[in-house]
Amino acid sequence: MNHKEILKLWIGKQVDLDRSYWFQCVDWVRAYSNERFRDIPTRGNAFELWNKWLGKDWKKIVKTPLNYPSEGDVVIWGTTWGGWYWHIAIAWKFCNPLVLRTTDQNAGSWNWDWKGKNAITPFFRSYSGVVGWYTYIK
Repeated sequence: MNHKEILKLWIGKQVDLDRSYWFQCVDWVRAYSNERFRDIPTRGNAFELWNKWLGKDWKKIVKTPLNYPSEGDVVIWGTTWGGWYWHIAIAWKFCNPLVLRTTDQNAGSWNWDWKGKNAITPFFRSYSGVVGWYTYIK
């Protein structure tokens, strides 16, 4: 499936692929990646993914003031956003060095009701806390 088809299917819904810790950001990123035939070959929290090699099909890109992700890239935030576990999301088109557009699950609502605000949702934001992203290169 392409990016638009996947978002149409998932926006407003929730996914819990590993059936633990409810609806988390990594579950969404893995579901998106599976739909695009871009399996992320590892499990764990966002910080664990940033610190692992995802295989030859993924390129790790460290955030600089001038670069920005492309549609479908896996964006990762550090401890300043998401606490100990960090945060992870999928980039949309129309990102630039100042504005980041992503689709996230469990993006800091902290309401713990596992409904509504924890659903897969699009966001516009700055790059505050972003450490970098992975881009699929196969």
